[in-house]
Amino acid sequence: MSDGTLKEPLLGLAGAIYKRRWELDNQSANLERSLFYYRRGYEAAGPADPHRELYVLRCGYLANLGLTRSYVGRESGHVVG
Repeated sequence: MSDGTLKEPLLGLAGAIYKRRWELDNQSANLERSLFYYRRGYEAAGPADPHRELYVLRCGYLANLGLTRSYVGRESGHVVG
């Protein structure tokens, strides 16, 4: 891509890859990177693009998972991720 930016479908794919990496290794950096790419996908999608709503849902889901795991870990004395 000559302008140095990723196209919207590739941003979604990158978000999915980092989400899967986070599911496997529980490293918070992978969750943060996944959220970053999903947010960029949202921004790259046009207002009428149906994928735009999917990016919002994915970001909310991942943010909730990350916050829940961190909270549960603090409550038990073992911070996760």
